[in-house]
Formats: sequence, structure tokens, C-alpha cells
Amino acid sequence: SLKRSFRNTGLELVYTADRLAEFNSVENTYLSIFLLLGGLGMILGTVGLGLSLIRNIQDRLQELGILRAVGFRKNQIMGMLTREHIILLGLGTLIGTIGAFVATIPSVFSEYIDASWQTALVIIFIIMVNGFLWIYLIGRISLRKDLVESLRTE
Repeated sequence: SLKRSFRNTGLELVYTADRLAEFNSVENTYLSIFLLLGGLGMILGTVGLGLSLIRNIQDRLQELGILRAVGFRKNQIMGMLTREHIILLGLGTLIGTIGAFVATIPSVFSEYIDASWQTALVIIFIIMVNGFLWIYLIGRISLRKDLVESLRTE
């Protein structure tokens, strides 16, 4: 009975890199989960972009009405609104990406941690496309109104 309980003990040789890879696999799992949750949070953050865009356009209806009254076409106004908000979306995404890169520098340059650049690029692409769709759709829906009519409340 005593012989059976100590049967599997003894010297086991494992390369250091293999042992560290086993330890780092747990950390890689956490990093992957946080990457996906962070990406989901950023994608949901574009909903906030859509809501702020609605609020911005509602606050500027008189200004847009004046532009329409002095001869701007709706396509020109839409282009102006789109450019403004795409610049904001691009700058916000760039600042967030730089911040995320600075926070993960130790992990990126570690040879034992598997950093997935492809996943990060896909998330950034999805954020940009999602943000652009919000900008385009809300701009189109908001400009369906008669903007000159909004001047009557001025």
C-alpha cells in the first residue's frame, strides 16, 4: 500500500520555456478575455457616439436651418456633418488605441505572451465601421426634416 502511493513521484525534467509557457497560458487566457470584453465595450461605446450625435444635431437644428435657408443643399450639410463626426471618431479611436498600446507594451514585447494583432485590428475596424454607420444613419434621418421650418422656433 505504501509502495502504491509513492509510485508516481520522482524526478521530472521539463524545459524552463515549457514550464513558463504553461504558466503564461493562464495569463494569455485572461488577456484574450479582456481584449474581447474591451472590444465589446468600445463597440457599445459607439452607441454613445450615436446618442451624442442625435443630441448634437438636435441642438444645431437652427444653425442647419440657416445653412439651408442661405442656399446649402442637404447633401452639402450632410457632408459637413459627416466630416465633423468622422474626424471625432477617428481621433477618439486613435487616442484609445495609443492608450491601449502603451498599457500593453510589456505584454507585446514578451516572448511568452501571445498577443493577437489581428484581433486588435479587427476590433478597431469594427469600431470604425460601426461608428461610421451611426454617423451616416443618424445624419440622414435628422436631415429628412424641413430644416428651414426649424427656424420658426428661433
